[in-house]
Amino acid sequence: MMHKQLGQPQAATIIQKHFRGQRARRLYTLYPLKPEQQTHEIAFLIGNDPVIEGLESFQAKQEQIALIATSGMRALLLVCQLADNAQKSRIPNPKQDIEGYFKNLFACYSYDYIRTIILFTSFISQTWEDSSTFCKIRNILGLLGINQVYVYASNIICNMPENCRLQILQNIALLQPRLSIHTDLSLSFLTPERVYLVEDPQPSMVHPLLKPT
Repeated sequence: MMHKQLGQPQAATIIQKHFRGQRARRLYTLYPLKPEQQTHEIAFLIGNDPVIEGLESFQAKQEQIALIATSGMRALLLVCQLADNAQKSRIPNPKQDIEGYFKNLFACYSYDYIRTIILFTSFISQTWEDSSTFCKIRNILGLLGINQVYVYASNIICNMPENCRLQILQNIALLQPRLSIHTDLSLSFLTPERVYLVEDPQPSMVHPLLKPT
């Protein structure tokens, strides 16, 4: 076996490259849950949250935004409502009718606009309890220069055990979102009934609001 002897400049370059690779992975690489760690749950394609109103005052003005969200179809509508888009006219019907839902979206915001949002969407197969994932999302957004951050957690907080709720709220607070959107969960009907638009993401402010009713 032959070994190539490296000069000091070459060795330094390799060390720097290795260090930068390690640093990039530590700061920016998102790791999905392993298949055996994932669970399969019944999901509503468009979600079952009430219509979310009152978003006009939180709309971004000529800025890039990021939405960290659950419920892909409803999240798609929220991006349209929160981004700086002059085509707003009416809210699509949120019923579980995929074809009608997309027809309404295209009528409101155009096919090309919706397609662009979908193409720039990243699927993260992780749990909301994982703080390292939220730290890396914050780092990635900082690298991209995106300061307008929104979070749509739906009724995840109310659907989790008490010992998990505070951790999730702490993770959300790491992103310093301009707005966090939460819903409650009625234990009688197992459906959300109220929507909370939260500007202060501090867990001590949000936690008392989000308990099953």
